[in-house]
Amino acid sequence: MKRLLVLTIIMLLTTSIFAQKKLYKTNLSVAISSAKKNKKPIMVYFSLSENGLDTSIIGELLISDKEQIGIYKPKLNIVFINAMDKKHKALLTKYKVKYYPSYVFVNKKGEMIHKRIGALSNEQFNEMVLNVTFGKSTLKYFADLNKSKSKSINNLDYANVLYNAGMPYEETIKKYFKSLKEDEYYDAINFDAFYKYANSADSKEFRFFAMARDYPEEKVSYSKKDRIIHIENVISNKIIKSAKNNPSMNIDDSLKLYIEEFEVDNKQMLMSNVYRLYFRDVTTNKQKYYSVLPEYIGTHRAYLSNDEVVDFCSEIINDKDAENLIDYSHSLLSEIIAKDPKIEYTYLEMQILIKIGKIDTASSLFGQVESNYAKEYNKEWRSKMQKLFDDAQYSTGNREMQLK
Repeated sequence: MKRLLVLTIIMLLTTSIFAQKKLYKTNLSVAISSAKKNKKPIMVYFSLSENGLDTSIIGELLISDKEQIGIYKPKLNIVFINAMDKKHKALLTKYKVKYYPSYVFVNKKGEMIHKRIGALSNEQFNEMVLNVTFGKSTLKYFADLNKSKSKSINNLDYANVLYNAGMPYEETIKKYFKSLKEDEYYDAINFDAFYKYANSADSKEFRFFAMARDYPEEKVSYSKKDRIIHIENVISNKIIKSAKNNPSMNIDDSLKLYIEEFEVDNKQMLMSNVYRLYFRDVTTNKQKYYSVLPEYIGTHRAYLSNDEVVDFCSEIINDKDAENLIDYSHSLLSEIIAKDPKIEYTYLEMQILIKIGKIDTASSLFGQVESNYAKEYNKEWRSKMQKLFDDAQYSTGNREMQLK
């Protein structure tokens, strides 16, 4: 009750202020006559309220809307139309007003030159008025460009204008994306456009991003490399989620359907990732998980950081079910250390060498640590490495290793 009373007071005060300052007219014909004299644009504000402001907007938004119209009164001939009043039905039909609030700009002949629907911030309102004032990025502006074959048109900007006007934009956005080169798909502005218009066209790119909306918490990079992985993860997560909910689901059939529906180019990458997750998280079959892990790493090597690969190697070393992959992890680590030597990588390599019985090689590597990693090598690393050799117990009869 108290909230309703406050709202009523605000509405009355706002109505009073509007009436005193005469910030707007209620008759379009009168506004057109004024425009012919003062040369200012005409903005027709369609609302479902009787007092010039939507009753669904309360508190600060009421005041903000009032301030917007007050600020632009000197620059505009403003007409307020109560859409609930039947006498304005012809205007609603003429300008195809279906959403509220709606801002419709007309010329001195009453012809629509621009339209915008929905509540606007001060910044958006300001941008809209400036566009109309200078005749850019308006419906009329793009309509004139379409008529002129000598000038090119930015169909993305045009689609945004149509979208904001509540008008059909699908064909325009299709034209825009068809005009792009493959590399341009990964530009930030186009990525945002794909995401915004995900359901607006029948293409694999739109379908990818329609599906990606299920994972808004994922931070997506605009690079082609990261975007490929993101799309793969989205598909993989959907398949694995379905498999968890339906244990009898045939994973091969599901993969085939997704590959065909979304025209997946990197089939081996997707399949290896899905199988890896399926055996790890759904069936928890370690033997099969480790059997597909090398293929996953191989197909994704260009997309995995060294730290990520080393984590897989560490996982293999510390799981007795992965003993058959020790040599494989050794080759991976050796390749990484040759290009990116780090003390933690070397420590893991020493673990592998001891595990496969190459203690002499591990000992030699140990001897190089202090000279190769002078800055990183400290008491903690010295202790860890000494313990590594102590635990090995030199059961093969190799000489005992001690540090002085």
